[in-house]
Amino acid sequence: MKKRVLSLSLSLAFACSLLSVGTLAVDLPQGWWPVWSAYSDAVNAGNDDDILAKGDAVIALYTAAPRNLDIANGLFVVYSTRLERLIFENRGDYDNAVKNTEALLEICQYLRQNDPNGASFADWIIRCNAHLEVVRPFVGVYAASYARGSAYGSRIAASSGAYYGSISDGGHYGDRSICSFYVLLESETAGQYDYLIAPRADGKRVILINLNFKGEGATARAVPSGQYDSRLRETLSYLATVQSPVLLRIGAEMDVWTDMASPAEYIAAYQHIASLARSLAPRVELVWSPNYTGSWGADAAAYYPGDSVVDWVGLSLYYNYTPADPSARLEAKEYFHWCDFADPIANAARVLDIAKAHNKPAIATEGGVHRGNGEAYAAKQAAKEFSTLTMVYPEVKALVYFDRKEGANDFTLTGSVKSAADDAIAANPSLIAPGASSAATFVPIASLNEPMTGALVLGATGRTYRSGDMSAVWALDGAKKETAGSPNQYRVDLTSLSAGAHKLELTLSDGKGYSVSKTYTLDYSGGTVKITEGYTAPTPAPTPSPAPAPTTAAPGVSVNGKAVQWTDAAPFIDENSRTMVPLRAVGDALGLTVGWDGEAREASFTDGSKTICFPIGSTDARTSDGRTVTMDTAAVIVGSRTYAPVRYLAEFFGRTVDWDGATRTVVIK
Repeated sequence: MKKRVLSLSLSLAFACSLLSVGTLAVDLPQGWWPVWSAYSDAVNAGNDDDILAKGDAVIALYTAAPRNLDIANGLFVVYSTRLERLIFENRGDYDNAVKNTEALLEICQYLRQNDPNGASFADWIIRCNAHLEVVRPFVGVYAASYARGSAYGSRIAASSGAYYGSISDGGHYGDRSICSFYVLLESETAGQYDYLIAPRADGKRVILINLNFKGEGATARAVPSGQYDSRLRETLSYLATVQSPVLLRIGAEMDVWTDMASPAEYIAAYQHIASLARSLAPRVELVWSPNYTGSWGADAAAYYPGDSVVDWVGLSLYYNYTPADPSARLEAKEYFHWCDFADPIANAARVLDIAKAHNKPAIATEGGVHRGNGEAYAAKQAAKEFSTLTMVYPEVKALVYFDRKEGANDFTLTGSVKSAADDAIAANPSLIAPGASSAATFVPIASLNEPMTGALVLGATGRTYRSGDMSAVWALDGAKKETAGSPNQYRVDLTSLSAGAHKLELTLSDGKGYSVSKTYTLDYSGGTVKITEGYTAPTPAPTPSPAPAPTTAAPGVSVNGKAVQWTDAAPFIDENSRTMVPLRAVGDALGLTVGWDGEAREASFTDGSKTICFPIGSTDARTSDGRTVTMDTAAVIVGSRTYAPVRYLAEFFGRTVDWDGATRTVVIK
């Protein structure tokens, strides 16, 4: 790998010779030398602003001319220099960092195909793709769903939620919903570990058997010959008797073996074991599991043995290995996700792309964080795996932590690392407890639309080139809550949330100049939560006209000789010379049941056998027998009270209505 990465610097050194040796470039546009010379001076002076400005002049001149090798090599120098110096990245200008890398990638592909020395650009193509993986800011916002899930054709993978646990001798999560055991194909059988497996194979948890090839490529090449069939049959026959769901991981991490097998050799070995497993232990599901990343430029997908023999896609999810060579170049650190670029979310991405391409459930078969970069860093990263991985990647249906010391590396879940992991597990609604069959599934926040009670759980995460985490500020109807680190969880108590639409806001920031804000509408109506992108404030209801102040001249109403008493409202005569009365007071005096439909905006009156409704703003009253009573003036709301001509209400219920002009009173009998 070191030799391949070194060729990057050799390619750059060769191309940069163009900066000082103009005679090498013979097929360039007219007037190129003053522009190129100014750029060369800027590079030698080391001023990034000048390098950008003078480089833009080169790009403008060169891209206006027909493409040839001299022009392509010159553009390569400009774009690669910007990447080598991380000019845009150090400024947090990720849009231009992406554009520069994409332009460099296109130039390298051209040179790879057309230049006699094009082979030297193969590593640059790998580097550009790796850089694009880490330089694009990632932001994800999610909601826990209890009604959504995914089907993968697996008997073991839960449609919603993920199992979690550790290796059997870890001592902490070995008794959670999945437990892992290691068996060496060349010298062991699973039955030898029955004393460890049987106590945990009680149907309450999944059992993962890691069938490792100690001899790596040599073992893979020998498997199809039947050399290990006797042990394989013993292992598979034993696994067929285990009283828990069983996953069998076959020849893991084949893409990083020291003694590499070719893809064809590995696939032949895997398929041979899979054929025996389908015959002898048909309930056992099979796991194909590369490392989280292979050797430089390797393609793990080349080792995929086929959908018919793969039930799960696994990966070894380690996320803070420090490179053995501290002088490793930046492109190697980016490609292998070492050091600053190590992260459980970023490290899982490549293999999970393969799982999604084949619609297979995924499992982190082993992995974790050692304390090489400090206890606080290890605690933060472990918490991120248990809190955020299943949020960003719902296809991950199981997590197994490597709770063990391995040489000088301490992966154990102890001290603050265990505390952080425990807290993350307790807060993650998508992890399946022992004995349970499902849990929540996180979905993109703007796709949530389902009945829900209790708490609505939201989460956000993000990453930029300069920061592995983001902090968040949530606001619901203006009330703010700040969170920091994954998963930036925010819980909404639905029992205290009023019905209707609410404004939900979120701002994520990496603390180094990059931030992104999002706004949503959270609608909670009829016990259903629906979240959509954006928010439009509702149009305020028109302010009702103030009620006319009671005066001695206001008309009165009497029912069976008894005056109706007014409190905060009184009758009045409208512009149509009709006596408008507060209907509720009159309805009560008539012994009617009064109702109000806020959505339809109408008042109703019933005596138990028949009903009349007065829609606001309409001259047509509706009756329970399907008739329409047309009035000569419309019902209105004044001072929050419903007014209508009293005659139509009284006469509908069989009363007579007269007008006493001397006392200005409506007389109802």
